[in-house]
Amino acid sequence: MQSTAPSDRLRFGIIGIGMQGSGLLRDASNCPASNGVAACDLYDGRHTLAQEIVSKKNSTTQPL
Repeated sequence: MQSTAPSDRLRFGIIGIGMQGSGLLRDASNCPASNGVAACDLYDGRHTLAQEIVSKKNSTTQPL
């Protein structure tokens, strides 16, 4: 199994984990060369959804 060079990896954050955002997050998380680093949404329930989608390996934030 070859590892991906750091320069070939995509790091991303997502704002909004609603219907469209959760689908995009799910698709991006399934890409082996991507690394989601943060997710942000106003609603706490969507923070939980984001963590479930990525198996709790990303951080989530909530606006103040």
